[in-house]
Amino acid sequence: MRLITSTPSAGYTDSGSFEVLRCVSKKVFRKCLKECDAFLQIGISLHGILPLLTLRRRPVWLISHQTWTRPFRGNSEWFSLRSWIKVLLARYAQNVYCSEAVAKHINIPGSVIGNPYDDRTFKRFTNIKKDKSLVFAGRLVSDKGVDVLLHAMAELRDEGVHPDLTIIGDGPELGTLKALSEQLKLQDKVSFIGVLRGQVLANELNKHSIMVVPSRWREPFGITALEGIACGCCVVASSQGGLPEAVGPCGLTFNNGDSRQLADCLSTLIRDPIKCRAFDNASPQHLARFTSATIAKAYIEIISQISMQRKVAKN
Repeated sequence: MRLITSTPSAGYTDSGSFEVLRCVSKKVFRKCLKECDAFLQIGISLHGILPLLTLRRRPVWLISHQTWTRPFRGNSEWFSLRSWIKVLLARYAQNVYCSEAVAKHINIPGSVIGNPYDDRTFKRFTNIKKDKSLVFAGRLVSDKGVDVLLHAMAELRDEGVHPDLTIIGDGPELGTLKALSEQLKLQDKVSFIGVLRGQVLANELNKHSIMVVPSRWREPFGITALEGIACGCCVVASSQGGLPEAVGPCGLTFNNGDSRQLADCLSTLIRDPIKCRAFDNASPQHLARFTSATIAKAYIEIISQISMQRKVAKN
């Protein structure tokens, strides 16, 4: 197997189990396409499609759709010539979607295979005490809705509920969010601890009871939610897009951008720990659908099935 990527090697350690080709020329890319039996494209890339169309013998072509083809502006979809061309070309491929929401959006027949989380790193550690309440993990940009979470915290405080909140991440909104927490008089309850990754992140998530994913944007899926669930958190997430599919039976959802609904969801879980335990009990079966082995097997089965159908058709 070969992985072709435009990402430079700096900061990455390549796996020894397959070949990684980085920043290859068009000639090398076309040669690889000519030699392969199956071409799995992560997202629709016109640069990746054009060399494929020039081949006389084409490999099995799959597109794994990881986001919206037509971006959203508010509640409306934005159409462009590029997005129209991408959807048109995708009709000639076998299509796989990261969520039912993305499948419905693109509206071309295909299979839904969720994204895997790192099940070797993110798991429950019984030696770590869950003595913290709320946690957010992600890039600090306006789309992620951390301001909505801070306003919900203020509403909870006014109702006599005083959870603590750990914010993991960095980004251009960091200063604005720190100022907002001070404006709302939450600085004694909110901790900004910067970027954490890997085992350190998993350890920190294990200290918390509830993960909040308050995205204003319609997330196509939500691996962060899976990581939180795996670390023993119940999840409260926004309801549009693919996030509810990642949360499954392991948490609650609220309308995107609605701090009042978010506060109600958090209040329910904080006041009723038994409900959190019920969500936690549902997590093993839910997470089993998104392990690396499960997702890899699903892709291999689709490629094998299509290859077999192609052979039968030729005979």
